[in-house]
Amino acid sequence: MVEATHCTADKAATEANIEAKWDDWYVKGLSEFIRVPNLSPNYDADFLTNGRIEEAMTLVDNYIN
Repeated sequence: MVEATHCTADKAATEANIEAKWDDWYVKGLSEFIRVPNLSPNYDADFLTNGRIEEAMTLVDNYIN
């Protein structure tokens, strides 16, 4: 049987962590992702061959890591 454990979150510390990283990490990463012109096939005839899917995926992978 697995024993239940309780964890507590420090709301103020969590908010401080998000605030400290918001502009430099979250906004920066999302801004870089948005700059990749990775459009759907409805708007880009070369969608599957132009490398933009891979560019977007690499950017997200690097952002996460």
